[in-house]
Amino acid sequence: MEKQKNKIQVLVLLLFLMNNVYSQDSTFFKVLEGNHFIFCDIEGVIFNDTVWYGSLKGNDFEEEYGKVSHISLCEYFPIEKKIRKFVKRKTRNGKKNWSGPGSDCPIIIKEWNNYIRQIVCYRKAEKKYVLIKFIHKDEIQEHQYWKYKLNRILGGCSNYWEIVYDIERKKVLHFIIN
Repeated sequence: MEKQKNKIQVLVLLLFLMNNVYSQDSTFFKVLEGNHFIFCDIEGVIFNDTVWYGSLKGNDFEEEYGKVSHISLCEYFPIEKKIRKFVKRKTRNGKKNWSGPGSDCPIIIKEWNNYIRQIVCYRKAEKKYVLIKFIHKDEIQEHQYWKYKLNRILGGCSNYWEIVYDIERKKVLHFIIN
């Protein structure tokens, strides 16, 4: 059963690659250090096992969310595709602006590849969820430890936003824009 699941994950990843690599001039795949990756122009970090969040290692995160779990890139990228569709629908294809007229806040769907992802999978009440925090690349220099510490950012319009995705129900639970 486990071998079949792994084969399906690899197949999904290959289909995702073929769909994206041939449609754009992009960086294909790089693991830069630890869990820091660039994949088809999407850059991020996956926090597996332990997360620096708040002032204590693991404790603050687990109190707020749940026990940190593992997620692979093969498991994450199909979720990314679903999240993008969700955001596109919620923002009316980028036409909805939370910041008011004349704002220089990025339009999320148009700037999709310009966001760094911080990805954490966690378990709560025997269910598995993924928290993804998005930080615009123009703002990342203000957060020099983003690869090592899950950021808690308040303010900043659509430069910072996050989603919680329920893996079992295949559904976005929270969509929060600062």
